[in-house]
Amino acid sequence: MSDTFTRSRQPVARGLPLAAALRPGRPSDTWFKPALSVVVACAVPHLTLLALGRLDLVMYTMAGSLCALYGHGLPYARRARTVAGVVLSMAG
Repeated sequence: MSDTFTRSRQPVARGLPLAAALRPGRPSDTWFKPALSVVVACAVPHLTLLALGRLDLVMYTMAGSLCALYGHGLPYARRARTVAGVVLSMAG
């Protein structure tokens, strides 16, 4: 018998690179700009409906405002695909 033996090499399993995404850190310096965009995009239609006495339509304007905000900073072609996907998923 021989003193040497053969080992089967198993591939080394590497973890997902999630450490950077899960690491708590400082918020960006412009965190309030997206938040302000949401407030303005939702407040204008809601205040208009409140003035008209049609608060039953607030759910629809909220959904429309959020659909518009999902594609806010994207190029036009990608924005159209993103908003179409959001609309289809909300309808589903």
